[in-house]
Amino acid sequence: MNDKKDDNVFIIDSMVADSARLFFRAEVKESEVNEMCIVGDHSRVRQSILSEYVSIDRNNLIMGCNVGRYTYTGPFDMLFNSVIGNFCSISYGVTIGPPEHDYNKISTHPFLYNGRYGILNNENLLPVSKFDKPCNIGHDVWIGCNVTVLRGVTIGNGAVLLVQMLLLIKMSLHMQ
Repeated sequence: MNDKKDDNVFIIDSMVADSARLFFRAEVKESEVNEMCIVGDHSRVRQSILSEYVSIDRNNLIMGCNVGRYTYTGPFDMLFNSVIGNFCSISYGVTIGPPEHDYNKISTHPFLYNGRYGILNNENLLPVSKFDKPCNIGHDVWIGCNVTVLRGVTIGNGAVLLVQMLLLIKMSLHMQ
């Protein structure tokens, strides 16, 4: 385990390969960062595995993900609870597997799950799992800028997702 905290990089309870490069204010927590990976400025990698040669651009949040070899992201991406294949190209502003509000409850406000609002005491809070439905992204998938992939979606090998697309259902398409 590497534990390092200085003015430039934060490594907490994580394994980071010697050849990996972490840039200004990058944070790696409870994660594994393998050979030749890059984690860009102000990016956070939490409870995730980055396989060899993964490149995470600046200002990303990668949480609960397993990212395949040679995959890269653009800046300002948010990836949650996902398995992402090898050789994927993920553009900027992409969101995969974000938490969702349960609109079937009496309210979408988090007071139902979080005692800090003082409305419900801890015994009456509802259980919540923001990331109970993982996303699965195949190999060699290209995800264009500002695409949102909701929780539980599977995308097949070789798929191409267009700019500003919202994906709600399974997509199993191989583009040649």
